[in-house]
Amino acid sequence: MRSIADPFAHLHNVRIMWHEVREPAVAESLSEIAKGMATKAALKHTLEASPDAFANMLGAAERSGKLKSAKRGICPFLACAIAHEAHHRGQIVAHPKHAKLPLDRAPGLALREWERI
Repeated sequence: MRSIADPFAHLHNVRIMWHEVREPAVAESLSEIAKGMATKAALKHTLEASPDAFANMLGAAERSGKLKSAKRGICPFLACAIAHEAHHRGQIVAHPKHAKLPLDRAPGLALREWERI
């Protein structure tokens, strides 16, 4: 199994990929994390920056009614993004279970607090 850090890095890197098409300057301001090279410090920094950039992109799309290269519209794109992130969140939660490490309930419940994520 991959490192538990890899899915976090992947989520960040995919957010950058989505920006490369829609907002290249924003994509360039975010640093990708190479597979297997994620550290806690890098993840903390990037996982604070990329969600904000993504939210700004969606906010601009909502105001304009358009999102570049989202052929079916903003809502289907957002649904795809949520499904992708949910899939990897499942991997992240499963990782400690496979390693037989007990999970504190608080982080698991916090994953459902969408307003705070």
